[in-house]
Amino acid sequence: MSNVRMVGRRSGPGSSLGGLSRGGNGGRRLSRMSAALGLMLAAWWGAAAPCAGAPAAEDQAVAFNPKPAADDVLVPLPCGGEMAFRKIYTAHDAKLQDKGFMAGSTQGEALIAQAPNHRYIQGAFHDEGAAGSDGGGYYYLLAKYELTSYQYQLLNAYDLGQGKCPASKKLTVKDRMAQGNLSWFSAVELTRQFSAFLASPEAKQAVDASNGRLTLPHSDTQSVAFARLPTDSEWEFAARGGNAVTSSQFSAETFPFASGKTIADYAWYKGQGSAPDGKVRVIGLKEPNPLGLYDMLGNVAEIMLDPFYATRTGRLHGQSGGFIVRGGSVLNSQGDMITAYRSERPYFTKQKETSGRDLGVRLVLALPFTTSIAEVRQLNEEVATLGQDNDAADIKGGGNLNTVAELDKIIAEQKDAQERYQQDRAQWSKAYDELRHNLTDLRARMVEANAKRDEMRDRAIISNLRLGGYLCSSIASEQISYERTLKSEEVIRSIPLPACRSDKDSAECQAATKAQDEKLAHNRALAAYMLDFYVSYYADHITDTTETFDYKFVSAQQRNAQKSLGQNAGSLGDYIKQFVVDVHDYQNGSRNLEANKTRWIKRCRALKQ
Repeated sequence: MSNVRMVGRRSGPGSSLGGLSRGGNGGRRLSRMSAALGLMLAAWWGAAAPCAGAPAAEDQAVAFNPKPAADDVLVPLPCGGEMAFRKIYTAHDAKLQDKGFMAGSTQGEALIAQAPNHRYIQGAFHDEGAAGSDGGGYYYLLAKYELTSYQYQLLNAYDLGQGKCPASKKLTVKDRMAQGNLSWFSAVELTRQFSAFLASPEAKQAVDASNGRLTLPHSDTQSVAFARLPTDSEWEFAARGGNAVTSSQFSAETFPFASGKTIADYAWYKGQGSAPDGKVRVIGLKEPNPLGLYDMLGNVAEIMLDPFYATRTGRLHGQSGGFIVRGGSVLNSQGDMITAYRSERPYFTKQKETSGRDLGVRLVLALPFTTSIAEVRQLNEEVATLGQDNDAADIKGGGNLNTVAELDKIIAEQKDAQERYQQDRAQWSKAYDELRHNLTDLRARMVEANAKRDEMRDRAIISNLRLGGYLCSSIASEQISYERTLKSEEVIRSIPLPACRSDKDSAECQAATKAQDEKLAHNRALAAYMLDFYVSYYADHITDTTETFDYKFVSAQQRNAQKSLGQNAGSLGDYIKQFVVDVHDYQNGSRNLEANKTRWIKRCRALKQ
């Protein structure tokens, strides 16, 4: 079990410097002496910390950030150390609009620990994103790597500013390994030491001396962040890929892998091709997840801040238990390497704090929910406008919670259908009749969800926008297919038929010409049918959207709909934007269906060059 040095254990309550009383004049003089001594110790720590424990220059990168990225957030540690963090965006522009997501899994036998359940999450920090980007919003800061042995040594030595930095040295492989042998209590003590350091003058001095490389995250009112363990929801949202993946990828058993990669490329677990010896490894050697986080699965199991709650379908059980560990470790099998994997540990085992060589941590930087009186007043006013929400009723009613994932499934099915279309166009009528039925059924459920409360309405709008963007993209593809069919027909007609080369008026020539005309007409009609199918459905969808939602709500969700596409958005975000424009124009313009369909085909086609 780890040995995190506890602070403040001098000689009992109310005592100072060996237990001398603070009462009377002697006590006041002693208090002044204590204060002066405290200032001297702080000055000594500030002078010694940046250099005494700092690793050799050549070790700096591999010690604290072995896989640097331009958008990493680097924060100082005591004794010249550092810790790299990643911004985990929750993609909402209003603080009270926390993001809902479905945690857990329907797979496996451990449903008491990981049955599907609905969660909400919101980041404490806010930014506008990089110039020219569509990023920004609320986010939380999650450590890029698991805490290493060397970072543990630096935090353990801090002792609220009264400790002594370890001697400068060349780091060993062990120093760069993830720190194990932690209990929940020792892990929390580490966050206490880190928080105290972040609030100290020494941390600001380290930032000032870094030439802009390091930072101290803070609120708009300059409240400095504090460190803590991640919550269960924060960990799972980030492990799944957050806003960097699509809805279907988020709900999968693991985050998406790069082409040709397997789970062995991302996680250390007990098995061939990974860590068959069951030993903890150096951080950052595997591939990162879509948010740039390393070792989210495997290596050391990560301790959570909140107590364990069992899962029931749709929600967490009401009884709290021990502490939660997430992600599995080198002692787990490959089958445990899923983002829903979640287990409970007791706080004490045989009268000792529960620990293990595979128990480690990944830290979070956070802020109080409110940091000023003005913010409290503002949020009180916003809460008053929310009305009486009933999350349980919304979730139980089903509504639109799963329509995005279902839409992704239908899109995948349509892609398969397109591939079959290239092989045998004649079979498409039946395939697309089935697709039309599925999309119509989906639209019906989306319309049902429109009657829900504001949160459910916004989810329905986002799904509507994604469907509208998909339909616009399909219109463009089918228009291109129609153009190619006409071009192909022109080329075919320019080539004389073999039966007509000797005598154009012969019966053989006339029969061959008739057969060719029928085949070309069939191909042209099928291409026109597919185009009309999509533009007709697009027209229905625009009409339903206009009649169901006020345009101000539609336009307000455009950005969120585009963000929901994750890293695989491609040009679909442009089609969503076009759909919003068409909804606006339809609401305020002509209802001539044929003229509108011609205009929509032209607009969607223009987006695909």
